[in-house]
Amino acid sequence: MIRPGGTVREVLGAPHPLLTAVAEPVDPTAPEVVAAAADLLATLRRAPSTTGLAAPRSA
Repeated sequence: MIRPGGTVREVLGAPHPLLTAVAEPVDPTAPEVVAAAADLLATLRRAPSTTGLAAPRSA
């Protein structure tokens, strides 16, 4: 399900083990990927001092 505004997620910090995991390819049009992108944007908007955020950093 796509959430229009996205959901703010926890941002992981080093040395969290997920940050060293190799990401797998995804279909950018898949609904769950579009929803994850919306979540990333919502998370970024909540942290004004953050200039960027990579998908593996959100839980």
